[in-house]
Amino acid sequence: MPQKGSIISAIFGGYRLALDLSQKRYTDLYTERAANAIAFYNDFLKNLIVKFDNFQEASIRRKIHGEVESFFGRDEIQFVAIDGTCKKDPFTDFMVFSSVAYGVRGEISFQGNPPTIKYKRRGMDEDISFVAYVPVPFAEIEDVANSERLEDFLVTDQDKVDLSNIQSTLMQLAEVYLAYEISRSTFSNGVHLILMDHSPSSILASVEVGTSKDKIGLLGYQVGQRKLEERDAIVVYAHPFNEELGLPSTKRFRMYNALVAEVVKQRIRTGRQLDMTDFAQRDAAQKNITVDEWFEEWKVHYERNQPAINKIGKYDPKNRTFTPSFDYDSSWRDSVRLFEDICYQLFKKKRARSSNI
Repeated sequence: MPQKGSIISAIFGGYRLALDLSQKRYTDLYTERAANAIAFYNDFLKNLIVKFDNFQEASIRRKIHGEVESFFGRDEIQFVAIDGTCKKDPFTDFMVFSSVAYGVRGEISFQGNPPTIKYKRRGMDEDISFVAYVPVPFAEIEDVANSERLEDFLVTDQDKVDLSNIQSTLMQLAEVYLAYEISRSTFSNGVHLILMDHSPSSILASVEVGTSKDKIGLLGYQVGQRKLEERDAIVVYAHPFNEELGLPSTKRFRMYNALVAEVVKQRIRTGRQLDMTDFAQRDAAQKNITVDEWFEEWKVHYERNQPAINKIGKYDPKNRTFTPSFDYDSSWRDSVRLFEDICYQLFKKKRARSSNI
């Protein structure tokens, strides 16, 4: 029979081994992350950092001045820098989710020869902000949060609140709406540049949930004389359109988004055919493949995404044409109207209708 001392020693020995393994995993993890961070800095980030000493050189200031004038057509830039904050406050029977988007106004100018770079902070009375407070009863948390995620756990009401990220989503909406309003000149007064700590890819990824009604609760929402359908969501996900940024992407994932953009660009009316050959030639040239190879890629893509593509139009593989089944522009405008209505209720009228939003 083993001695008690040997049993205790074995227990502590096993405990020490577990701690050593955990420490090693912890150290390896952070060592790997540090190496990745250094590689990211050396390969990319360092190119975005400019030493302040560089601004002392007249030639560099002239170059910056020339690029600014070429892009903006002026040497004084009025800008708004947007950032946000959010929080959630618990009460007895409900939780209040709040968000703030704040836009700070400023001016950068180039004066003299060689030019002097000057920054001027505008008065706080010219700053712009949107604030929203959304009270949600604990019993309705699942209705406004990610219900699928919450169902994976046996959780209390407080756990559901902790697992949800309603306030951060609300903050992002506030920031996007503030930028939208500024770009529409509601508050513009000569604003030439809007700065946000978001990239198009991060915003698009944050709202990527699919297009079915069980994923988007707003489908079925009444807009004007009709209700939004899944095909409207497909058109929304195809946006934004920007050729310089390569949006929407023509990569294999959702190539039909680019097809939606092409229909809008070519102003193909409902029921009319889009000859996909020209579109294929341009995209094939960028991908350095032949047109036939492009259509082979499209064939695979079409077979994989046929249900979604059939909701927005009809593809004829024999004639290589695509016929839109509804007006994409009108669909987009209806979705924008919904966006404007929701944001107006939240940020201007200060009324959150949780049953609809």
